[in-house]
Amino acid sequence: MNIRLPIFFTWLGLAALADWLIARTLARATIFMPKSAAMIQIYSAMGVVAQLATSLTSLLVIMALGWIVWQNFRQPRKWILAVTCTALLLVSLLGLFLPTAGWLALFFHLLLSIAILVLIRDVWMRPLSIAYKIAVSCVALTLVVTSLYQGLDPVATVLGLSRLPVSGGLLFNTGELLVLISIVALWASSARQTGWFIWLIAALPALAFAVPRLLAPAMTGIMTIWSTGLTLYLPWPAYVVAIWLAGVTVLYTLRRGDATGWAVILLAAGGFAPQLSIQAFLGLIALWLLVNAAGPQAQGNQVDAEVRSNSPSQVALPDAS
Repeated sequence: MNIRLPIFFTWLGLAALADWLIARTLARATIFMPKSAAMIQIYSAMGVVAQLATSLTSLLVIMALGWIVWQNFRQPRKWILAVTCTALLLVSLLGLFLPTAGWLALFFHLLLSIAILVLIRDVWMRPLSIAYKIAVSCVALTLVVTSLYQGLDPVATVLGLSRLPVSGGLLFNTGELLVLISIVALWASSARQTGWFIWLIAALPALAFAVPRLLAPAMTGIMTIWSTGLTLYLPWPAYVVAIWLAGVTVLYTLRRGDATGWAVILLAAGGFAPQLSIQAFLGLIALWLLVNAAGPQAQGNQVDAEVRSNSPSQVALPDAS
């Protein structure tokens, strides 16, 4: 499946990044800062920018999902994903008028899980390396576990129970562990060949987490939950390594024009155990990108074959125009 992505996928990545860093990270970090007059003005301006980023992200998510639906309706045997994504959008819009609890929330998580499972099937049907397929499957499994965890409360509500006799904590911790495994797997399959300069630049966000974690572990833990949904129950150096490898993967793949970088950004912006349907859609779109518009190994093999045959190339890269 050779796809040339429209430019609004790039806009979505930038808007989602701004929403994550400004609305859910920097804006919330200001509660720990002195409330001077200048700081209040900065906070007010940050709030306006955050609202714009959130609104733009929501609009672009709908556009991206609509485009994915259209692309899948145009292809044979792709109607399941198209119908599922359409239903997800309708359920999300219905949530504007009805409480997203009980049957409605359960139906949403069921549809989300179906879409993820379809994408897992699709990635194993593509001419990608086994390492990359395993990496994408780890990402998909993380999203499935998260959806199962978040579906426990709706199931209990439907059954009229206060809670289910299932350990939600075990699912949550498993999902958080899978987040780190997915990052390592994506790096190993996509960005192991990077040079020292990218390693150096990618170390900056890792240091931005490690230093506050050493100086103020409690505050850093609270900010991490607010920003990403991760609880940091694993040894904190593992998260430093994961941030470093994620940065390397993003920088290396974006430099090569590989959509893997945008997918990692969308996954980070969506966060772990997302509270809003828009954030859950970011994870689904990221997974679709990994399956259909990324994969440097397959792209490299395809380009080599096309050069040898002197045929025109149509590699699955983001549109930079």
